[in-house]
Amino acid sequence: MKTAVVLMTLALTLTACGVGEQPSAPTPQQREIRNLPGQMEEIHPDLYHAISRKRFKAEAERLATRAPRLSRAQLVVGLMRLATLPGERDGHTGLFALDPEHGRELSAYPFLTYVFPDGLYVIRAPSHPQLVGARLVAVGGTPVDEVVRKVSPLVPRDNRWSRMLRLPAWLVCAE
Repeated sequence: MKTAVVLMTLALTLTACGVGEQPSAPTPQQREIRNLPGQMEEIHPDLYHAISRKRFKAEAERLATRAPRLSRAQLVVGLMRLATLPGERDGHTGLFALDPEHGRELSAYPFLTYVFPDGLYVIRAPSHPQLVGARLVAVGGTPVDEVVRKVSPLVPRDNRWSRMLRLPAWLVCAE
């Protein structure tokens, strides 16, 4: 039940997000982000095994302060980053990119990749089957190695192998 509360908070935060001026009173979204560390502490057996409580709360505060000025995609990335701060050995803690249980689903590009020893390859593309087998070399003009470097910290992981296994779902998440 406690897990549902945290997931519901993330869903409410994503639903409420928008672009605007920083108001003087905290928005509901800012309050939810500021409450997130406490909610996570209640259900996580060792939330601060890889990060100090002080730093985690400071990162949540930084995101809450910026939230009213962020686009929905920027807020999604901020929440993903915050949720993965507990670090390695925490593959169950995060905002999972393509989880259909989200209150408001994230967008996905219409293909799936897989990490092979020599690169990322398209392994499924129902609307464009000719892409299957193609090597992904860039996303929107950004070299794939740079995209992987930027996206990797957002992926919940137990170790580098679980990150590599999950990475393709985050690479196709439009947000």
